[in-house]
Amino acid sequence: MIHFIDSFPGREIKIGEKPFLYFGGTAYLGVQTHNDFQQTLIKNIKTYGTGYGASRKSNVRFSIFDQA
Repeated sequence: MIHFIDSFPGREIKIGEKPFLYFGGTAYLGVQTHNDFQQTLIKNIKTYGTGYGASRKSNVRFSIFDQA
């Protein structure tokens, strides 16, 4: 059975008017709905972009990789 929702899931989703705990993805802690997380994410996207940094060894890399 497929259910459609109108926003990204957090710890809970509503199907109809009934709330359910959501354990079906990687968002079960609801971190992505936390305002501090969202602001940090936006700041870092503006700084570093959204590129996937899998090839750090063979190309240029951000200095933040050495800090991690």
